[in-house]
Amino acid sequence: MDSIEIATADLPNRSLITSVEVKTDNFSKSFGLDGNGPIDAFGNRTYRLDLGRSVTAQDLQIVITGITPRTSKDLYSKSESILPASIAEIRFQGAPRASISNSVAPQCRDDLVAVDGIPIPILVKGDVGSLGDLPLQFVGCGSNPFTLSAGEHRIVAVNQPSSALQVDQTILSSALLNSVQGQVSASQLEVSAATNDSAQIDTNGSAFWLQYNQSSNAGWEAAIKENGKTESLGNAHPMGPFANGWLVSAGSSGSIEATVQWAPQRWVTASLIISIIGLLGCILIVFISRRLKSQTIEVGYRVSSAPFPSISSLKINARSFAWAIAAVAPVALLLGGVAVMAGVLLFGIIGVVVASKFSRGSIAVHFVPSILLGLAITIVIATVKITHPSVNILWPSKFEVANILSLVSLFLLLALILADRSEPDSK
Repeated sequence: MDSIEIATADLPNRSLITSVEVKTDNFSKSFGLDGNGPIDAFGNRTYRLDLGRSVTAQDLQIVITGITPRTSKDLYSKSESILPASIAEIRFQGAPRASISNSVAPQCRDDLVAVDGIPIPILVKGDVGSLGDLPLQFVGCGSNPFTLSAGEHRIVAVNQPSSALQVDQTILSSALLNSVQGQVSASQLEVSAATNDSAQIDTNGSAFWLQYNQSSNAGWEAAIKENGKTESLGNAHPMGPFANGWLVSAGSSGSIEATVQWAPQRWVTASLIISIIGLLGCILIVFISRRLKSQTIEVGYRVSSAPFPSISSLKINARSFAWAIAAVAPVALLLGGVAVMAGVLLFGIIGVVVASKFSRGSIAVHFVPSILLGLAITIVIATVKITHPSVNILWPSKFEVANILSLVSLFLLLALILADRSEPDSK
């Protein structure tokens, strides 16, 4: 070959290639790409690389040596990531094309899949179309059948770039699964009613698999209710590429109710309730401490005109509150980040101004933490009800604003307590 034509992807989601190097066992040459190459029918920029002489080689490398980076902000971490650069197509001028067989020669290989560190023989077969955009067929081979004992196992698809083969999915079959799938038909099973997390199923008593099409997660649990008795189906098993499944054993015919729930949600709900109770308890402490300071001490007895503190006893000294905000802000930065510290400073400064300018302003400051926490809880509940975010390990990160508001409210409450404690007792 005496030249190479490459087409680079010039897309918003790709970094722009500015230089490449062509390397063989006896040849090496660098080329600069000016970004002005003609655009082909597929929207790629094409460049002709003149090698300067005829080059004969069996192995060839085209190395991307320079790019103009384009970045994208990560959805969860919010950090900037450099987008990949890619060569869309390579055309060799003057090089003969190798003939391609109509089928892939069957191969029994043990370097593609391993279970618990033990290589599993896999037979690779398929036709020439699979070399383009169709998957090859991988099936087990070898003289001994492969079985899994009860318990947890680790399946690893070995990465073999040099073989041009990559395992995309592994499907395990069992006699139990096959027999259940073979028994159930449309005439034996009917869903008469369904909601997002429950279904009323009419069955003839045959065993079947209950499939729930939410992202596979060990936290999903299912139960069935039949003849007034509830039976737990336990944790979910992965089904297909992403879903959750439970085996419903054979029973009597009739109508059963199946319900699905994400078990960790119970802890989320409990945490929200505990947070509310804790906040109300802290506010009550502030009320009582204010009330106790305003009471008159006579002959060793505390005299009170009312069993509960009044709203007017919630006045706070603006200077004490300012010092408390200054003390809390570094802690907010350390534990919550810049956004939480900014929120504490913003509402703190507003609180100091309001408390110093208005006679009842210091009373209103006490209610800000409750309002912010209530707003955070409202955001979480509304988001879950409206958008139904997928439940996974990143679930808390979908409520960034609510998380910030919750932390700001807690740090403001801490500042109020510190300000209250720093004031001298009334005499």
